[in-house]
Amino acid sequence: MRMALIGFALAIAAPGTAQAQDKPADDPSIVVRGQKGVPPREARKFVRQVVTSTEGQLARFVDPVCPFVLGLPRQYAMVVEDRIRDDARQAGIRTGAEGKCQPNLVIMVADNADAVVRKLRQKFSGLFLGVSAKEMSRAMREGPVHVWSAVQVRNENGQAPRQTESDGPPTLRVYGASLVDLQTQQAVLQSIMVLDADALLGKTLTQISDYVAMRTLAGARPPREGVEANTILTLFDPQGAPPPAMTGIDRGFLAGLYKVRPNGTSVTQMSTISRQIVKDSKPRTERE
Repeated sequence: MRMALIGFALAIAAPGTAQAQDKPADDPSIVVRGQKGVPPREARKFVRQVVTSTEGQLARFVDPVCPFVLGLPRQYAMVVEDRIRDDARQAGIRTGAEGKCQPNLVIMVADNADAVVRKLRQKFSGLFLGVSAKEMSRAMREGPVHVWSAVQVRNENGQAPRQTESDGPPTLRVYGASLVDLQTQQAVLQSIMVLDADALLGKTLTQISDYVAMRTLAGARPPREGVEANTILTLFDPQGAPPPAMTGIDRGFLAGLYKVRPNGTSVTQMSTISRQIVKDSKPRTERE
């Protein structure tokens, strides 16, 4: 039902977007890994620049990820979906069975992304349930990229709020107390991204896929303009020269997020991610 709603919304908001980009050139198997280790200080700075917190914690998918692309010719959409699945698996994120799972990561390519998001907000407000006010504000800003995620607070065991009384609000049951961790965790239920078709011109499918993965799976935000960072998150920075794919620091961030204690504080979670970036970036000696 939700996918039918999204498809209908896109159809009435931006007809013809399926032909927006019909000549992407790419080899989706390319993975660029850095050869130079990332110093701890640089890793911590990067994490602070791009991380997004919700109620003092970092949100992530808990259910298997199921990507679905709208607005591109199907043969290209499948390449993007496969690449996102591969990015997820490399980071230790579970993925749903292709063609059998309910999409919870939706990417729309539209002729006018700003107009599409405004129309979705006006006519299909259900797509924004569970989105914080701060993230809503970011999602509605004009630009080539709009992204938002529905986040649900769960207890330390991953259990969602339950309806205990027919006329009362759902309640969250917590079981313990800790001086280090919290009694909650932040679970991403779904993530939606709307991309402006014109902004994709000159970008490869690998770049687009990896950018989407970092923005949705990791909740990462592009670093501020003018800040030097070798990251795919600079893909739409007009002043930058984006890499051809996820970099080592990107993959370390994504993997680190899914290794943190889910009920930890954002401070301890960010520290874990920083250490993961440093670990993953160390040069490796491989024997043939």
